[in-house]
Amino acid sequence: MKKNSLFLASIIGLALSGAVLILLIPGLFNSPGQGTLWMVSIMGVLVVLFAVGTRYWKTTT
Repeated sequence: MKKNSLFLASIIGLALSGAVLILLIPGLFNSPGQGTLWMVSIMGVLVVLFAVGTRYWKTTT
């Protein structure tokens, strides 16, 4: 049961961090400041971490 809840949490985290990353990308082309670059970098790392977690905790059928 714990593996399923970790898998579900990683799917939700992947969806949310991916959505935020998509929303932050256009800001890079307007006037990329130091804060915008940091936020995009952090969200990119979170997307990768949640994707790895999703692959790790996926349920076998």
